[in-house]
Amino acid sequence: LEGVNSEVDAKKILRNQVFLPAQILPELSGIKFYDHEVVDFEVWDEKKGFVGKLVSIIDLSVNPLIQIDAEGKEVLIPLIDGVVKALDRKAKKMTIAAPDGLIDLYLA
Repeated sequence: LEGVNSEVDAKKILRNQVFLPAQILPELSGIKFYDHEVVDFEVWDEKKGFVGKLVSIIDLSVNPLIQIDAEGKEVLIPLIDGVVKALDRKAKKMTIAAPDGLIDLYLA
C-alpha cells in the first residue's frame, strides 16, 4: 500500500481486493493453508474415503466452502473448525470430516 499516506488516498482504494506475491507469504504448516495452495489436492473424507479433487475454496465471509469435483459432480463442504483433519502437502492430499450425510446428498 505504498503511496497511501492519507485518509483521502485510503478512501480511493476502500473495498478493493489486495493481493500479495506468493513468494512473500509466510510458509504455513499443519492444517493451516492458503486457499490457492490446496487447489487440485485430493480430498479424502474420514468415513467416505476418496471424494474428489479440490477445485477451489469459495471464500464467503459468512460461510467459506470447499468446492470439490467428484467425478463431474460438485460437492460443497462448509469450511468450519474441525472439518479439515489433515493436510499432506507433499502428497497433495486433504483429509476432512464432512458433516454426516452431506457428501451422500451431492452424490445420490
